[in-house]
Amino acid sequence: MWKPATAALIRPSLRLAAPLALALLSGCGLGSANLRDDDGQLAPCTGAPRCVSSLSRDPARYIEPIRYPGSLVQARHHLLVVLAERGDARVVEEQLNYLRAEVTTPLLRFIDDLEFVMAPESETVTRIDVRSSSRIGYYDFQTNRLRLEAIRAALRDTPAPTR
Repeated sequence: MWKPATAALIRPSLRLAAPLALALLSGCGLGSANLRDDDGQLAPCTGAPRCVSSLSRDPARYIEPIRYPGSLVQARHHLLVVLAERGDARVVEEQLNYLRAEVTTPLLRFIDDLEFVMAPESETVTRIDVRSSSRIGYYDFQTNRLRLEAIRAALRDTPAPTR
């Protein structure tokens, strides 16, 4: 049986435990990135259901590629603008046909990886293959899919930037 004096000492300790655990975990870069292969293809989504990709053959992990109405250079520039305007994405690798960004989750400060591989699909359309994956955790509660759909909508709904 708990004595009132003992319970009074434990309750404040428990109130401090959760914020302390969050503070300790918030700055750590847990997990490692699973990125595209040397051949330039996006890495497959494997393991836990915390990844979506336009190259996935698994229907649960598949997401449509983005079809951008413009050249590769225009698509890349517009995508860079959209990522910058999000406020939660930091571009960490930039090549002519490839962008990689890291997104830091608001609460626990975990890092998710975004990848975009661009290639002309026709004279007027650029295909952007996409992949979004959480580095840690088991389930992402559709966060990666929703993030990519928001980026798709922003590319569609915002005017293309002029240089």
